[in-house]
Amino acid sequence: MKRSSVLVVIAMIFTTLLVATPTHALTDDQSGAISQNCGTIRQSLHQLQRADSRTRVYLGTSYETIISSFMNPLVTRLDKNGSSNAALTATASEFTTTRNDFALTFTNYQKSLEELVNYDCQSDPDGFYDKLQSTRSERANLNQITIQMRSLITQQISNVTALKESL
Repeated sequence: MKRSSVLVVIAMIFTTLLVATPTHALTDDQSGAISQNCGTIRQSLHQLQRADSRTRVYLGTSYETIISSFMNPLVTRLDKNGSSNAALTATASEFTTTRNDFALTFTNYQKSLEELVNYDCQSDPDGFYDKLQSTRSERANLNQITIQMRSLITQQISNVTALKESL
């Protein structure tokens, strides 16, 4: 019973650290909770790091397949047939640029997360929290890029559907 209560408290603290974005400094209780549960927090961050690495591989491979197997071949084929489509070309170009931004942003996020995992949260909980905030910001930037990628994929599908209907 006591162990499950402690785990619930740790989970709540960690969830608060990852989700909430307060604009004030840490209270003494919050600093103490970070220091006291540093090992558990680091373990959770390691798990997040592994999951994010798998996600990057999956998304990176998916984005590369979309651009190299679908978007670019279609644009090339239309150009060869003298039927170039400006919307398809623009979307493919923007997708490529955004994919490159995704790779760069993910690299920056992974570096920030690695620094956070290696940070001594027990002796400097305030510095750890500051680093957590910057890592959270990097992750939010990454999320925005993945949203943009999904939007470009949806746009490409619409462009292809419009092309198909016009033929």
